[in-house]
Amino acid sequence: MTTIRTLITCSVSALMLGGALTGCAAVDRRAAGSLDGIGAAGRDRGTAALAQQTRRILTQRDGAGAVAFAERLVAAEPHRADYRALLGQSYLQAGRFASARQAFAETLELDPTDGRAALNLSLALIAGGDGEAARAVLGRHADHIPATDLGLAMALAGVISFGFTGAAFTAAAESAEHEAAYEDGTHNKYSHRLQEEDRNHRQNVLSLRYKKRYGQISDEEYDKQMKKEQERHDQAVKDIKADYEKHKFRHNN
Repeated sequence: MTTIRTLITCSVSALMLGGALTGCAAVDRRAAGSLDGIGAAGRDRGTAALAQQTRRILTQRDGAGAVAFAERLVAAEPHRADYRALLGQSYLQAGRFASARQAFAETLELDPTDGRAALNLSLALIAGGDGEAARAVLGRHADHIPATDLGLAMALAGVISFGFTGAAFTAAAESAEHEAAYEDGTHNKYSHRLQEEDRNHRQNVLSLRYKKRYGQISDEEYDKQMKKEQERHDQAVKDIKADYEKHKFRHNN
């Protein structure tokens, strides 16, 4: 029994998302206020700030606090898959597994290629003791989940199927310690910034496609905003690469 519980603890520690940011400031939940009544530019800055704060709170293991921010994010930008995934992660950390399952399922409806959301959905199912459903989710999204994570999650789902419940999962999650590395597998801030920018660009494109599909913007406005987003993305990538070159120059001299 001890060996099995150790396996569960190690597995969840390796798979759980807890955010990658360090040096977190104190949490002020009042910042999760309404974004109503401000312009589009201010709204974008506000949601980006809320997302950043949510990730910071998650590193502090404050699931309830993260939920307060993430729910505001989803209310403000319901078509953003990455924000809905943050909500699911917050629910998962808060032990609200049913809510986490719904949030991650909705994330996958918005972005079926989000392997991390699929992995987290399987963890939420495992937490509820449904290893069979977790294996089904992992199987459907296997092409988008790293092989190591997939194998570990499959093994954990199999262990749960033999009678262990969410209690072991919760205890393991609460005791998990996270290495000082980024959750996307990168190990320096420049590659991490590039990864984050690519993810942000992809979500912005999905958002524009969603708005066009449901008649929220015209074809002309869609083309205009897509061009603007591509230019923004290209400039962001250029700036990150320039920062890296400056860092490398200083380091080598």
